Parts: sequence; C-alpha cells; structure tokens
Amino acid sequence: MRRFLFLGLLWLGWFSAVAQDRRITGRVITAEDNSTLPGVTVVLKGTTRGTTTDADGNYALSVPASGGTLQFSSV
Repeated sequence: MRRFLFLGLLWLGWFSAVAQDRRITGRVITAEDNSTLPGVTVVLKGTTRGTTTDADGNYALSVPASGGTLQFSSV
C-alpha cells in the first residue's frame, strides 16, 4: 500500500511539474510606423513550439513557467 501511495504522489508531482506552462500573448509591429505585421513566425527557441501572427499581428503561445527565448522571423 505504501508503494502505491508513493508512486501516486510521485506521478502527481511529475504531472504538475510538466503542466506548469504559461500563455504568452503579444502583438508584432513595425519600428517605423507601428503598423501590425501579419504572418510573422514566433517560436520558442530550441523547441518545436511555435505559432504565427494573425491578420492584426497578434500571437499567443504556451511556454514553460521557467521561461525561454522567443524567436521572431518573417519573409
């Protein structure tokens, strides 16, 4: 019984550690005239997590609570 309790607690701890993402939102604009940029790729550096900006330049992305670096690219 103790073994199952320990394994259950261990699993819950792992699950909650994995599930601690936060949602980052923003808008990509130009430096010249502050107009929005649609179609910009936003990726969490070193991962495959990414998205593109919508028609208004907005994006939303889930990232780990520990942080990271966002990379922006556009053609």
